[in-house]
Amino acid sequence: MKNKQCIKKLCQKKYKISFFRLHLTFERNFGFYLIQLYIPCAMLVMVSWVSFWLDPTAMEARVSLGVTTILTIVTQTYGINQSAPPASYVKALDVWTAACLAMVFGALLQFALVSYLCRPVEQKEAPKFEDGERKPKKKSRSKRIDIVSRFLFPIVFILFNLTYWLAYLLPMAGYGI
Repeated sequence: MKNKQCIKKLCQKKYKISFFRLHLTFERNFGFYLIQLYIPCAMLVMVSWVSFWLDPTAMEARVSLGVTTILTIVTQTYGINQSAPPASYVKALDVWTAACLAMVFGALLQFALVSYLCRPVEQKEAPKFEDGERKPKKKSRSKRIDIVSRFLFPIVFILFNLTYWLAYLLPMAGYGI
Protein backbone atom coordinates (compact mmCIF):
# COMPACT_ATOMS: atom_id res chain seq x y z
CA MET A 1 0.00 0.00 0.00
CA LYS A 2 1.06 3.51 -0.55
CA ASN A 3 1.65 5.97 2.26
CA LYS A 4 -1.60 7.87 1.71
CA GLN A 5 -3.68 4.69 1.75
CA CYS A 6 -2.04 3.51 4.99
CA ILE A 7 -2.65 6.87 6.65
CA LYS A 8 -6.29 6.87 5.51
CA LYS A 9 -6.93 3.37 6.94
CA LEU A 10 -5.27 4.21 10.24
CA CYS A 11 -7.22 7.45 10.57
CA GLN A 12 -10.48 5.60 9.93
CA LYS A 13 -9.78 3.37 12.94
CA LYS A 14 -9.54 6.48 15.14
CA TYR A 15 -6.05 5.89 16.43
CA LYS A 16 -3.92 8.75 17.55
CA ILE A 17 -0.94 8.47 15.28
CA SER A 18 1.93 10.86 14.83
CA PHE A 19 3.90 10.93 11.64
CA PHE A 20 7.31 12.26 10.98
CA ARG A 21 8.59 12.64 7.46
CA LEU A 22 12.23 13.32 6.73
CA HIS A 23 13.64 14.03 3.30
CA LEU A 24 17.44 14.18 2.99
CA THR A 25 19.31 15.33 -0.08
CA PHE A 26 23.03 14.72 -0.31
CA GLU A 27 25.21 16.61 -2.74
CA ARG A 28 28.89 16.37 -3.43
CA ASN A 29 31.13 19.29 -4.09
CA PHE A 30 31.51 18.95 -7.84
CA GLY A 31 34.23 21.58 -8.16
CA PHE A 32 36.88 19.30 -6.67
CA TYR A 33 36.30 16.59 -9.27
CA LEU A 34 36.02 19.13 -12.07
CA ILE A 35 39.42 20.62 -11.29
CA GLN A 36 41.18 17.43 -10.20
CA LEU A 37 39.85 14.97 -12.78
CA TYR A 38 37.53 16.13 -15.54
CA ILE A 39 39.50 19.08 -16.91
CA PRO A 40 42.97 17.43 -16.67
CA CYS A 41 41.74 14.23 -18.34
CA ALA A 42 40.09 16.19 -21.13
CA MET A 43 43.28 18.17 -21.63
CA LEU A 44 45.34 14.97 -21.78
CA VAL A 45 43.02 13.58 -24.44
CA MET A 46 43.48 16.77 -26.45
CA VAL A 47 47.25 16.62 -26.01
CA SER A 48 47.22 13.09 -27.44
CA TRP A 49 45.75 14.53 -30.64
CA VAL A 50 48.94 16.55 -31.22
CA SER A 51 50.46 13.39 -32.66
CA PHE A 52 48.09 13.66 -35.64
CA TRP A 53 49.88 16.86 -36.67
CA LEU A 54 53.36 15.41 -36.32
CA ASP A 55 55.13 13.95 -39.32
CA PRO A 56 54.37 10.23 -39.63
CA THR A 57 58.09 9.49 -39.62
CA ALA A 58 58.63 11.30 -36.27
CA MET A 59 58.28 8.06 -34.36
CA GLU A 60 60.15 9.10 -31.22
CA ALA A 61 57.92 12.12 -30.70
CA ARG A 62 54.73 10.18 -31.34
CA VAL A 63 55.68 7.27 -29.09
CA SER A 64 56.77 9.47 -26.20
CA LEU A 65 53.62 11.60 -26.49
CA GLY A 66 51.31 8.56 -26.58
CA VAL A 67 52.97 6.66 -23.77
CA THR A 68 53.26 9.75 -21.57
CA THR A 69 49.57 10.62 -21.94
CA ILE A 70 48.49 7.03 -21.20
CA LEU A 71 50.68 6.80 -18.12
CA THR A 72 49.47 10.18 -16.88
CA ILE A 73 45.79 9.23 -17.21
CA VAL A 74 46.38 5.89 -15.49
CA THR A 75 48.23 7.61 -12.63
CA GLN A 76 45.52 10.25 -12.30
CA THR A 77 42.77 7.61 -12.29
CA TYR A 78 44.59 5.63 -9.62
CA GLY A 79 44.98 8.74 -7.43
CA ILE A 80 41.31 9.68 -7.69
CA ASN A 81 40.17 6.11 -7.00
CA GLN A 82 42.35 5.99 -3.89
CA SER A 83 40.65 9.08 -2.47
CA ALA A 84 37.10 8.05 -3.48
CA PRO A 85 35.06 5.77 -1.28
CA PRO A 86 34.98 2.16 -2.50
CA ALA A 87 31.89 1.08 -4.41
CA SER A 88 30.87 -2.21 -5.98
CA TYR A 89 29.29 -0.52 -9.00
CA VAL A 90 30.54 1.57 -11.89
CA LYS A 91 30.69 5.25 -10.99
CA ALA A 92 30.45 8.22 -13.32
CA LEU A 93 34.14 8.89 -12.67
CA ASP A 94 34.96 5.38 -13.86
CA VAL A 95 33.05 5.93 -17.09
CA TRP A 96 34.82 9.25 -17.67
CA THR A 97 38.33 7.95 -17.03
CA ALA A 98 37.72 4.80 -19.08
CA ALA A 99 36.53 6.87 -22.04
CA CYS A 100 39.50 9.23 -21.77
CA LEU A 101 41.89 6.29 -21.54
CA ALA A 102 40.22 4.71 -24.58
CA MET A 103 40.60 7.94 -26.56
CA VAL A 104 44.31 8.24 -25.71
CA PHE A 105 44.85 4.54 -26.40
CA GLY A 106 43.04 4.99 -29.72
CA ALA A 107 45.46 7.76 -30.63
CA LEU A 108 48.34 5.42 -29.83
CA LEU A 109 46.79 2.68 -31.99
CA GLN A 110 46.36 5.22 -34.78
CA PHE A 111 50.06 5.97 -34.53
CA ALA A 112 50.84 2.25 -34.76
CA LEU A 113 48.77 1.99 -37.94
CA VAL A 114 50.40 5.06 -39.48
CA SER A 115 53.89 3.88 -38.62
CA TYR A 116 53.09 0.44 -40.05
CA LEU A 117 52.01 2.06 -43.31
CA CYS A 118 55.13 4.27 -43.39
CA ARG A 119 57.62 1.53 -42.70
CA PRO A 120 60.24 1.01 -45.37
CA VAL A 121 59.48 -1.99 -47.50
CA GLU A 122 62.33 -3.79 -49.17
CA GLN A 123 61.52 -3.88 -52.85
CA LYS A 124 63.61 -4.97 -55.76
CA GLU A 125 61.75 -2.67 -58.09
CA ALA A 126 61.46 1.10 -57.89
CA PRO A 127 58.85 2.53 -55.48
CA LYS A 128 55.52 3.46 -57.02
CA PHE A 129 54.65 7.16 -57.13
CA GLU A 130 51.22 8.68 -57.53
CA ASP A 131 50.26 11.65 -59.70
CA GLY A 132 53.82 12.43 -60.76
CA GLU A 133 54.76 13.51 -57.21
CA ARG A 134 57.80 12.24 -55.42
CA LYS A 135 55.83 10.71 -52.52
CA PRO A 136 55.30 6.97 -52.18
CA LYS A 137 51.69 5.80 -51.99
CA LYS A 138 52.05 4.41 -48.48
CA LYS A 139 53.20 7.74 -47.06
CA SER A 140 50.25 9.57 -48.63
CA ARG A 141 47.87 6.95 -47.21
CA SER A 142 49.27 7.46 -43.73
CA LYS A 143 48.97 11.24 -44.19
CA ARG A 144 45.30 10.79 -45.11
CA ILE A 145 44.76 8.71 -41.97
CA ASP A 146 46.31 11.52 -39.91
CA ILE A 147 44.07 14.12 -41.58
CA VAL A 148 40.93 12.05 -40.96
CA SER A 149 42.00 11.46 -37.36
CA ARG A 150 42.41 15.20 -36.79
CA PHE A 151 38.66 15.56 -37.25
CA LEU A 152 37.33 12.14 -36.23
CA PHE A 153 38.86 11.97 -32.75
CA PRO A 154 37.61 15.42 -31.60
CA ILE A 155 34.13 14.71 -33.01
CA VAL A 156 33.95 11.39 -31.14
CA PHE A 157 35.14 13.06 -27.94
CA ILE A 158 32.59 15.87 -28.28
CA LEU A 159 29.79 13.35 -28.86
CA PHE A 160 30.91 11.37 -25.82
CA ASN A 161 30.94 14.56 -23.74
CA LEU A 162 27.43 15.49 -24.83
CA THR A 163 26.15 12.03 -23.98
CA TYR A 164 28.05 11.84 -20.69
CA TRP A 165 27.04 15.24 -19.34
CA LEU A 166 23.41 14.84 -20.43
CA ALA A 167 23.22 11.39 -18.86
CA TYR A 168 24.71 12.48 -15.53
CA LEU A 169 23.61 16.08 -15.11
CA LEU A 170 19.97 15.91 -16.25
CA PRO A 171 18.94 13.35 -13.60
CA MET A 172 20.69 15.45 -10.95
CA ALA A 173 18.70 18.50 -12.08
CA GLY A 174 15.44 16.57 -11.79
CA TYR A 175 15.00 15.82 -15.50
CA GLY A 176 14.99 12.18 -16.49
CA ILE A 177 16.28 10.97 -19.79
